[in-house]
Formats: sequence, structure tokens, C-alpha cells
Amino acid sequence: MTTISLLCSGTPTPSASRFGTAFALQIEDEDVILIDCGPAATLKLALAGYSPANVSTLFLTHHHYDHNGDVPCFLLSRWDKLVSNKPICIYGPSPTTTFIERLIGPHGAYQPDYYSRMHWSTCTNIYTSNGGTLPRQPPAYHAMDIVPGYVMTVGSATVTAGYAAHAQPYLDCLAYRFDTPAGSVVFSGDTEYCKSIVELAKGADILFCMALGDNRSSYTAMAGVTDSRDAGRIAADAEVKRLVLTHQAGGANRDEEIRWAGEVFNGEVVFGDELLVITL
Repeated sequence: MTTISLLCSGTPTPSASRFGTAFALQIEDEDVILIDCGPAATLKLALAGYSPANVSTLFLTHHHYDHNGDVPCFLLSRWDKLVSNKPICIYGPSPTTTFIERLIGPHGAYQPDYYSRMHWSTCTNIYTSNGGTLPRQPPAYHAMDIVPGYVMTVGSATVTAGYAAHAQPYLDCLAYRFDTPAGSVVFSGDTEYCKSIVELAKGADILFCMALGDNRSSYTAMAGVTDSRDAGRIAADAEVKRLVLTHQAGGANRDEEIRWAGEVFNGEVVFGDELLVITL
């Protein structure tokens, strides 16, 4: 069984019901894979029943803060929970490697934080009481910049990166497809309707797609984004089985968004509430 927890399903504007983007994907009893890490993702991970220590791999779609704003909190929480210092693998478009190094590298912004935890007696006592062995090591990570067309294996999943048309040429942006033993799941990231997303999602069981909504008319004229109808077009052209509408504004109308997507897509349409859990 493959389980996807929709941790964060909002926009850059925080609301009481949603903010940012993040998903947790788990295949059987394998380590959790995190896709994006927007604001409050670490908290939502806990609310979904996971510890940061359960996560072994993070994929970033692009470097807007609503998709990467909680990365330092997640990385440091994960490191502080582990006694093995198992490396976290982090993949995303350029400048993912530089971004991570500037956060938790030897000269990164959070080096003073983890350095104090490595040496301050209160923290080292907690660390050893939990089974850790001194001297404590800094956070271990493997970060890599990837491009559309990159294919890799994570656990029992084959992961394919695709091109997402969003903020180019200012940011490189990716979408991801995970082919698992239970089925295929695609995360569009932020994108406008484009053939590359349709091709990546072809025949997928589930498509999680950006579908901005609460003022639909203002979004349809914008480059680099999709509303619910465009998400439906992608799902229809890709012939996916199920469409989950994500990246909604706090005032989005559930019934209207589902109806607009359903005007062009005949499959199942789900409105992506935060902490929604979907299984394959």
C-alpha cells in the first residue's frame, strides 16, 4: 500500500485552514518521502502521525518560500531526533545544493544552532541518554541538483522528474512522478497547463495538481499557474484516474472547484484539504 498525506495545501498567503505546500508519501513500511516543505510542514508532519526522523528523502519542486520555507526547521528537527545521524537525501532543481549548504553546511545560517547542540552539556546529556555516542556529528546530508528527465530509485519507487512551467527563467521548476508497487502518483508542483506535465502524468493513478481558486477570474489570465479547470484539462489529457486539487487559497469554494474541474475531466475529483490521507 502507498499512502499520501497532504500536509500543506495552500498558497503563499496564510489562512486558518491552509498555507504552503508539502506532501508525505510512504510505501508500505519504507521510510517516508517528503515532497516540498512549505511553512508549518514539520508541524503538519507530526499531526499526520510522523516524526521528522521517519523521513529519509526530500524532493523540492522549486524555490518559492511556500514550498521550501520550513526546510531548516525540518532538517534540524530530524537531526535532533536521530542518534544515528543517518543522512537525509535532498533533490530538487538548482540551486538546491547551494540552498541546503547555506542552511546547515559548515558555514550555513544554522551552524551556530547545531554547533551549540553538539557541545552544550544539556544537549549532549539528552543525546547520550537517548542512545547517542559522543562526539556528536553535524547534520549529515546529500543534496543534488536535478533536471527534467532525471530518473532515480528511492526504496521501491521509481522517481521521474518533469518540467513544470511556472517561474522560468527566474526559477527552475520541477514536477515528480512516483511509480510504486501499488500504483503511480504525480505531483505537479506549481505549473501552468503544459504538455510536459501531461506526458509525465500519463495514465497515473493519482495526480496532485495546483488549482488556484477563490477568485477564479483573476488566475486564468496569469502565466505559470493553473486553476481548477486547467487542472482538469491536464488530468483529462493525461488520462489519470483521480485528480486531487491542491494549492488552494483559504477562501476557495470546494463545490465550485470540483465542478469546474469536472467540466473537463470525467474521473474522480478530490478537493485537497490539509491532512487529507489518500491510499493506493
